[in-house]
Amino acid sequence: MADQIKSIDHFSQLDEVQLKQLVEGSEITTYQAGERILSADVSPDFYSFLITGQWWMQRQVVGIETPREWIDDRPGNWHGGIGLIDKIAPPTVKAETACSVIHVPRDLLNTLAAENPHLAVTMLRGVSGGATMLYNHAIENFCV
Repeated sequence: MADQIKSIDHFSQLDEVQLKQLVEGSEITTYQAGERILSADVSPDFYSFLITGQWWMQRQVVGIETPREWIDDRPGNWHGGIGLIDKIAPPTVKAETACSVIHVPRDLLNTLAAENPHLAVTMLRGVSGGATMLYNHAIENFCV
């Protein structure tokens, strides 16, 4: 499984010590189709990265009636860990197909990102893309 994790762009530039810290400090879970991975009523203190398979996601932006839903199968796609985003648009994530997910504690990922510029930049790219998508969804559906 470490090889699959290392092949994810976010983690591809981790050195052997950092990769070992990531794998040993995280929880790797396999979910069957239909199983809940993240619930909107729980703000996770970890980041969840898709390793294999496909997941269905929904974010309900506060004050917006229509949720944003999508399916993704890209290894490295992630959710959670960013408290403000999770409060504004709580995530619900379910396995669309059988999938493997690595749940990385927030403090561990924050430490690794502070040490590894590649991980830091890929996380910023994800924050930017996710926030932009949610912002556009909110603006398109906001009723004053």
